[in-house]
Amino acid sequence: MSQLLRDAKVIVESRASELFKKELPVCDQDCQVYFQEDVVNVWISSKEKAVILRSFYQNLASLLELWDYNELKIFWYKSGCQHFSIPRSLAEKDLISISQKDNVKNMNKPLIATPSIWIGTCQLSRPLVDVISRFIETPNIKGGLVRLRDERQLLVTPAMAATVWDATPEEIVQRKMTDFWYPEDLYDLHQKIKQQGSTGFEHTWRGINKSKTHWTRFTHHFRVIVDDCGTAYRAFTNLDLEAIDPPGLVRAC
Repeated sequence: MSQLLRDAKVIVESRASELFKKELPVCDQDCQVYFQEDVVNVWISSKEKAVILRSFYQNLASLLELWDYNELKIFWYKSGCQHFSIPRSLAEKDLISISQKDNVKNMNKPLIATPSIWIGTCQLSRPLVDVISRFIETPNIKGGLVRLRDERQLLVTPAMAATVWDATPEEIVQRKMTDFWYPEDLYDLHQKIKQQGSTGFEHTWRGINKSKTHWTRFTHHFRVIVDDCGTAYRAFTNLDLEAIDPPGLVRAC
């Protein structure tokens, strides 16, 4: 191969790497992309970001279909040969048309639970990814995310999940607030959201465990965020909690 062809090959591969990197659902300025036969190798700056990237496994698989590669390997700084593998076979067919429509800029759709954070099924865009990144980068934080329209808890950190002793993280990210909140406290929360949701506020509420045997009083900081699709969520971090006696008669909402 002549030097001219080698130089052209380097330029083409470099450009392709930059384009592929822009289509990844996790932003990392230090990310590097290399193509090797039918494999795309992605090197990312930390294992935490690698875990987040892996959680978009179906989107990444669909991206492989668009680029006609069979496997994506996610490496991270000092990982050596250790990596996460995403096969093309995981692609969901309907995600391809969505990606093409949106120029594959905002990768959405489902996640899987990871060792660093537990997530239920939801559509993701940049505002939610920012929340996830904050929780990942602060591993001891007790936090989570709830979708307002149906009161479903979609995300919980391991530290928060550890406070719920009789439910697994997988169960926690499938339940609704109406399943365990004291109704009056949930009603009061909705009133506060109307008044100061976007600025953030503290709220104390009472909740019952899965087996309906123990009550806990929580104090959370809440903040309402709206994603790029117009869906509203409330992100929360726990400030305090304590076991309490059962509250008075629970009235139906």
